[in-house]
Amino acid sequence: MIIQRHTIHNAGKSNPFVKAGVRSSYRGSFFRYGYLALFILLFTASGFCFEFAPLNPDFTSYLDSFISAREQIQMTETGHPLGHIPSPVDLSHVDRLQRHLDQSVQYPAQYDLRTTGKLTPVRDQGSCGDCWAFATYSSLESYLLPSENWDFSEQDLNINHGFDSPPCNGGNSYMSMAYLSRYSGPIKEADASAAQVQKHIQRVEFIPRTKYTFDEIKQAVMTFGAVDTSIGWYDSAYKSSNSSYYYNGSGKTNHDVAIVGWDDTYSKSNFITAPPNDGAFIIRNSWGAAWGEGGYFYMSYYDTYAGNNCWAFDNAESPTNFSTIYQYDPLGWISSLGAKPSSTTGWGANIFTATSSDPLKAVSFYAGSSNTTYEIDIYSGVTAGMPTSGTLEITQPGTLSSVGYVTIPLNQPVSMTSGTLFSVVVKFVTPGYNYPVPIEKPMANYSSNASYNPGESFFSSNGQSWNEISNSTYKSNVCIKAFAGQANIAGQIDNCTPDIKANGQDGQITISSGTPVSITASLAPGKENGKLADWWLAYSSPAGWYSLNSNGWTPGIDPLTQYPLFSISPPVEIYSSSLPVGDYVFYFAVDMNPNGILDSPLYYDFVQVHVVK
Repeated sequence: MIIQRHTIHNAGKSNPFVKAGVRSSYRGSFFRYGYLALFILLFTASGFCFEFAPLNPDFTSYLDSFISAREQIQMTETGHPLGHIPSPVDLSHVDRLQRHLDQSVQYPAQYDLRTTGKLTPVRDQGSCGDCWAFATYSSLESYLLPSENWDFSEQDLNINHGFDSPPCNGGNSYMSMAYLSRYSGPIKEADASAAQVQKHIQRVEFIPRTKYTFDEIKQAVMTFGAVDTSIGWYDSAYKSSNSSYYYNGSGKTNHDVAIVGWDDTYSKSNFITAPPNDGAFIIRNSWGAAWGEGGYFYMSYYDTYAGNNCWAFDNAESPTNFSTIYQYDPLGWISSLGAKPSSTTGWGANIFTATSSDPLKAVSFYAGSSNTTYEIDIYSGVTAGMPTSGTLEITQPGTLSSVGYVTIPLNQPVSMTSGTLFSVVVKFVTPGYNYPVPIEKPMANYSSNASYNPGESFFSSNGQSWNEISNSTYKSNVCIKAFAGQANIAGQIDNCTPDIKANGQDGQITISSGTPVSITASLAPGKENGKLADWWLAYSSPAGWYSLNSNGWTPGIDPLTQYPLFSISPPVEIYSSSLPVGDYVFYFAVDMNPNGILDSPLYYDFVQVHVVK
C-alpha cells in the first residue's frame, strides 16, 4: 500500500517511487509477451469468470516494434524530437457512444486562446522525446490561467514518471495522469531542486471527437483551455510558409501537442496537399517560439489524427486540500476488468489500513465510458479479505458525463480509527463498454514497476461474491484512491472556513434540467476575522467560468472584492435559477494575500452540480 502524508512546506522528492514508498521490483519475466495475457479468460472459484480488456491495437504494434528492437528515440527528418508512445488502454468505443452536449452553446467560426490570456509562453523540448509532458502542462497551465500563472517542470515528469520508458524516450497522457494523481507533481520549473508539489490534480477528462465538427473539443477549449492531443508528424505534410499541416496517411501517432483554438474558414489551399474542405485547428507545439508561427501551426480538420486522443487536465487544487492519500495504483490505468458473460456492470474494491484518525473526505477512480454511473460504499472495521464486511459508513451514487480520472468529494466525512482496516467499494456501470473496473498491473516493457500484495484489491460481478486480484495469479490492483484530512475542516474555530452548498447539500448533487438550484454561502472567519482578503465566488460551466461581482454573475474569474473578512451566518443565497444540462462546480474561496490574484494562503469550499435531462 502507498500512503503519502504531505508536509506542505518541506515536501522533498528525489525518485517518486522512493518518496511514495512504491515497490519497484522489476517483473520483466512476467510474460515473454506480457500483453498476450490480457486475452486469457480468468476463471474464479465462485463459478463465474472475468477477463482483461483487449489492448489498444496501436500499443500492440508499438510493443512489436520494441521487442524487435526497431523502436528508437523518435526524431523528424529535420531533427525535431517527437516522443509519443501509445497507452495499452483502448478508448475507441467512446467515439461511438451517444453524448449529451449542450445544444444551446454556439461555437464561433474562429477561436484563439492566444488572444484570451489563457496560454503560457511556448516551451522548447530541446532534443528530448518528452513532447507528451509539454502537452500535459500546456493543458494544465492553460486551465489555471488567467488567475494563476505557472511554469511546471516537464523534466521532473519526464524523469520521475515511474514507467519503463527511459527519460526522453517517450510517454503519454496516461503516464501524466498517474504521476499527477498520485501527487508526485506538478513541481515548479524554477524549483526543481526543492521538488515541492504545487497542485493536487482532481480531474482529467478524455474529450471524444466528432470528425470535421469537433464540438466536444471546441467546448473543452472554450471551457477549460488548451487540450492535449496526439498526432502523427511527418515532415512531408508540413508547409513552412503557412505553418500548416495536413497528413492523410496511415502512419503511427508519434507526437503530442495541444489544441488552442480553431478557424473554420482556414482555406484548404494553405496546405501542401488540399484537404477536402476548409477548416483547421490552431496547434501549440513544443519546439520553441522560433519554429512555425511563433511556436504554433494550423492542422487541417481532415488530417488523419485531427482531434485524436484528446485530454483536458482541467481541475487542480491547493496541495493542502488533503494530507493523506491511500492508493495501490501509482502507475494508474493500465487495463480494465469485465465479467463473463459480458456486462457493463462490475464492482472494484480496495482494503486499506488507516494510518491516522483523519477522516476520509474524497474518493477517486477512472471512468471508462461516457455517462458512467457509480456507487461508492465505504466500510469501517473490515475483516481482511472481505471488502463488504464491517460497518457501512456511507453510500454515495453519481453519474459522470466524461471519461477519465475524477475525484469525488464525499457528502460527509467518514471517521477513521488509526490501525484498523477499511474498504472503499465502487460499483461501476459503463454504458457501451463491458470492462467497467479500471486496474493497474505489471506489463513488460511498459509498466513493469507495478506491484501488488495479497489482500489489497478485489473484483466482483455482483457486489456480493469477491475475487482477490492482488495475488500471484492476476497481479493487479483496482484503481481506487481515498483521501483524508482536508486542511480546512469545519468546526476548527481557529481556521477560516468558507462553506458553500447546493440546495442545502455539500459535495455533489444530481438534478434534472429545469429544477431550480439554490447556492448558498456562509463564512466562519476564525483567526482571520477582520483581516483584508480577496473574496472569490465563482463557478465553472460548459460555457466557461463566471464570477460574482458588483455587476452580478459575469464571465471570467475575478475577485468579488478586497475587503476585511467577517462572519456570514445564516447562509446567504448567491445563485437561484435553473441550469442547462451539464456539469457545474461552484466555489467560495478567500485568500489572505489581497492582490486580486488567487494565491495562498487560501481557504475554500466547493460544491458540484450535475444537471441531467
